[in-house]
Amino acid sequence: MEEAENDDSKEEPEQSVRQSEEPEELRDDNQMLIYDMVLRSAKAKAEEKRLEKVKQWLNNMKRPVSMDDKEYSKFIHYAMNFFANNGCLWKRDRAGAHKLVADPDSHIQILKQMHNGLGHR
Repeated sequence: MEEAENDDSKEEPEQSVRQSEEPEELRDDNQMLIYDMVLRSAKAKAEEKRLEKVKQWLNNMKRPVSMDDKEYSKFIHYAMNFFANNGCLWKRDRAGAHKLVADPDSHIQILKQMHNGLGHR
């Protein structure tokens, strides 16, 4: 009977290791994972809002209501590092290797692809 108890104790840690290798939300494609559930710093969340304002501004060129003159001047300086093309936001690069700014809606798909691409299938 003691041997059976020892065998059980050997299996439990092995199972917990398997469970921790791959987060459940990335394992199951049928499970809905919402980007807001992904932990991000306050700075990252603020940057996402800022990029959304840049995208809106590049499309309509209207000053955001909440900005005073000084904030708007800084915003324009920052926004000039980007351009919009076919509804997509691009980060300018002096060498011409512009970078696509991913929409938050596609972040989960990108995370899953990166995760699965590392061999965690």
